[in-house]
Amino acid sequence: MIQSRMICAVCASVVALACGGSDRPSGDFARMEVTGSAAASAPTMVAMDAWARPADSGATSAAYLVLANRETTADTVVGVVTEAAESATVHQTMQHEGMMHMSAVSALLIPAGAEVSLAPLGTHVMLLRLRRPLRAGDTVTFGLALASRDTVLVSAVTRAP
Repeated sequence: MIQSRMICAVCASVVALACGGSDRPSGDFARMEVTGSAAASAPTMVAMDAWARPADSGATSAAYLVLANRETTADTVVGVVTEAAESATVHQTMQHEGMMHMSAVSALLIPAGAEVSLAPLGTHVMLLRLRRPLRAGDTVTFGLALASRDTVLVSAVTRAP
């Protein structure tokens, strides 16, 4: 029940951010906002350089960014929410016996004082069954739910790799 309330709150925040006119970011730098207990103080988790791959409606895209944890304790990404796709998850690409494979990651640790890069051929956000096409210059917004119950809202500019 608590998890479903958190997801509803995150979805509402993502929709509100996505619909905001002048608050939308421009350029390759991601706008980051934190909701929850950290919102009243300076952001402790910062998303930078967010971008997503172009894709058609109904297709799959991937988003990449750098997460910087400015806190003195670690936190963990435990989910992704977005209105832009039917589902979204953190995935990891790995090579096994000469073949590339992807698998969902249920928890992504962001150590205290560290930066974690979500990059092509590594860990990334998968956007499955897009509800609209993503063309170069478009922005896609999603929320990274943290174990601390905070949410990092990210806006990624669509561009070719």
